[in-house]
Amino acid sequence: MIKGYVEDDIIGIPEANITVFNLSLKTIEALELKFNYYDSFGRPVKWYNVGSNEFNRIA
Repeated sequence: MIKGYVEDDIIGIPEANITVFNLSLKTIEALELKFNYYDSFGRPVKWYNVGSNEFNRIA
């Protein structure tokens, strides 16, 4: 089960907070996260206006 929310940090930058609960008996060895950024009008937001609006990480 995954819970998440976005809130501003102390300087006003939006920050994603994610909690993952393992409801199985198996060990989780890695977690892959993917975010897509959009502005208030639904337009993709790109880092420095180049590349993709997608953020991928493996933890």
